[in-house]
Amino acid sequence: TPHRWVSNHIAVAWHPEANDVWASWQHDEARAAEATALAACNAVMRAGCTIASSGYNSSIAVAQNPDGFLYVAWGENKAKAKDNVLTQCVRPNCKIKHLFSVEAEWLPVDQFM
Repeated sequence: TPHRWVSNHIAVAWHPEANDVWASWQHDEARAAEATALAACNAVMRAGCTIASSGYNSSIAVAQNPDGFLYVAWGENKAKAKDNVLTQCVRPNCKIKHLFSVEAEWLPVDQFM
């Protein structure tokens, strides 16, 4: 059976009055990942959610400082996403809260026909 590489998309949504994020991953299109993350956020927060970060075949890290402020950063892999978010969140005791990661998949072509 012929195969092909399929990209996986990821999106993270957040709201200015929330201290957490909503994420969606393993989508074959960016629009689907973003729409799903926004819908999950808006279902809880009612309105005002935005996409904090999105990408494909990569990682997104979310860090939180002791005051509850969130930082989000993208990276080619988990380690780079962590490094990038901790570079932004420079206060002492800033901690990784979430780490989302997706990779391309080698799937049979007949799954897309």
